[in-house]
Amino acid sequence: MSVPFAFEAKVSAARNLVDAGNISGAERLLNEVLAADPEHARANTLMSVVLLHLGKPQAAVQQADIAIGLSPTADAFCFKAMALTRLGRHTCAIDAAEAAVRTAPRHGDAAFVLGQALEASGRPIEAEAEFRRAVELAPGADFFRGALGRFLLRQNDISGAERIAAELDPRSAIEAALLLRGEVAFRRNRFTEARDFALWVLSQNAKSRDALRLLVQVRTHQNLFLRILSRASLMAAGSYSRYLFAIPLGFLLGALRLSKLWPWSTNLVCILSATVIVILVLYESGRKLFVELVVARELAVVKLRK
Repeated sequence: MSVPFAFEAKVSAARNLVDAGNISGAERLLNEVLAADPEHARANTLMSVVLLHLGKPQAAVQQADIAIGLSPTADAFCFKAMALTRLGRHTCAIDAAEAAVRTAPRHGDAAFVLGQALEASGRPIEAEAEFRRAVELAPGADFFRGALGRFLLRQNDISGAERIAAELDPRSAIEAALLLRGEVAFRRNRFTEARDFALWVLSQNAKSRDALRLLVQVRTHQNLFLRILSRASLMAAGSYSRYLFAIPLGFLLGALRLSKLWPWSTNLVCILSATVIVILVLYESGRKLFVELVVARELAVVKLRK
């Protein structure tokens, strides 16, 4: 086996590992290739997405720039745009994504990444057009269809998301498609169905934050005590905010005169304020504990099912 061919085999294997979620294994293979050939374009390109998975967006941008300098492919521009979006550099992310589209106008991934960058920069109309173009470029890809549906949900277009969900292959196990169907079910108050889709995702990817979030939302809604406490705390928070706003107004209208008429009024306000703060702190602590318990329990269920 020649050395170049061996490198290509390792890069291909690394790509398979990334797709399977084995990021550390992919990083090891790519480091071996780059140690022997630092200018291997595909290895540099793939390393940028590995760094993104590892939570190192700035390093991912630098790696993508190296890859672009060696071979300006649409993938390299896409990974750079994704990393820049993660960093909050939305204008630069859009520029990189548009470069990806110019490099490969028929590349569905490029349109999808541009849609993500536009949404993050607060341009939802243009973002929707790009998400729809990604679906048109790859009509059989349930990932793009699921992403479009979830975007519509974020825009509170539940009917539109439901229509997209109905177009999905019912046998599809793509995470974005399953999450869309689960989130639509949740919005339509079909909580058992939403829970099943969340567990389906977790059975494939136990670290899926979106699936865990959906699961916690379902459990929170199904728990009557927590739902009542949540609403009560929001009402208390609103009342407390209005009280804080009213303090300077009260002083302007004669708070000193009020304290002379009712000397106990100041103490009463302090006691009420402290009570509200304690309620909010207890609620937030209880909510976090509940979320942790739900996640731990459901992950245990997923492991047992495996």
